Amino acid sequence: MKRVLVVISLLAVCCFSTSAVSGSSGTYVWLPPAQYDHKPKIRVIEKTADYWSVDQVCRSHMGVAFAQMGRGSNGRFEACAIQSKKTCTIIIPRVDANVDAETQARLRRHEIGHCNGWPNDHADGV
Repeated sequence: MKRVLVVISLLAVCCFSTSAVSGSSGTYVWLPPAQYDHKPKIRVIEKTADYWSVDQVCRSHMGVAFAQMGRGSNGRFEACAIQSKKTCTIIIPRVDANVDAETQARLRRHEIGHCNGWPNDHADGV
């Protein structure tokens, strides 16, 4: 009986706990270094989608080659930034059962860092 309770407890911790830093997706969200972590000089357009749609939306805008390097450790896009000369559109997941407000805020900062010129290799990210 003790073993059954231990297994049930471990499953509950494993499957139902989330991290405020990574959200339920389990991906750590790197923040840009100070030189890229500021209000952008170009206009930022923010679009939100449900967590499961963000990957499809970003992939459709980014192209196949970039999709391979832009995905998170779980193999999917968590968010993305699409730049033009005068605007930068960021696509982030909306707050819901899959993404908490702190994770959304970290993803926003991350993508705005890219709008400010932070390279895709996430050099010096924290």
